[in-house]
Amino acid sequence: MAQLRPVSADLKGMRRSRFARGFLAALLMAAATLVLLLPVAAQAEGHAQVFGAQVVRTTVEDFLVPSLPRPVRVHVLPCPGDPAAQGCHSSGRSMDTIWVNPEAGGLDSETVAHEMGHVFESYMWDLRWHHVAGSAFVPRTFRRIAASLFDDPGQGILLSSAWSERFAESYSACARIPALTETLRTGYWGFEMTPEDHARICPLIDQMARHYEEATAADPSILNSVVLSQAPSP
Repeated sequence: MAQLRPVSADLKGMRRSRFARGFLAALLMAAATLVLLLPVAAQAEGHAQVFGAQVVRTTVEDFLVPSLPRPVRVHVLPCPGDPAAQGCHSSGRSMDTIWVNPEAGGLDSETVAHEMGHVFESYMWDLRWHHVAGSAFVPRTFRRIAASLFDDPGQGILLSSAWSERFAESYSACARIPALTETLRTGYWGFEMTPEDHARICPLIDQMARHYEEATAADPSILNSVVLSQAPSP
């Protein structure tokens, strides 16, 4: 993937205020509704099992950081609770779901990677809440990432919306940009990432994915309970 330049806040603005893209967006939505729900073939090597439109699956396959080897349902539709949003995420007992809205610009790699960042965090906490042996790295590493994203992260920072949104922005940046040469500011939840932050956070995401694979290799129950042999209902 070609290196992307940092995008300034005045160009990207708030994620929930992207304007409609007219005829092109309508064509993209129509095409997406015709795509069968087929999973990404490989569920190893740090790839999610993505059920949804090919354009989204291709974007995820091109990430520079791992996704986690669990299924994710993708709807190329407006978000149920906010039709103007570019994208949104919902956790589920067996599988998380994301919505990306082409009419609001939600099929761009930045938005897809942001929502997959929410999935990454969600599945990491799922590992911890299931008390899988070796999962203590989850809160420990998230706190290290929070220390780069916040000037003074409080004790409960990992329970906040600000943390989840800034982490998702970080995951998105790491998934798309090999290295930063200047500070990236997206204007969303006060997110900014310096080149030093990028160089610190992206390897931690890689490290978390490796630890996840190690923990689930020793106790595959959390994976065995959710791996799907056929596409879920839309």
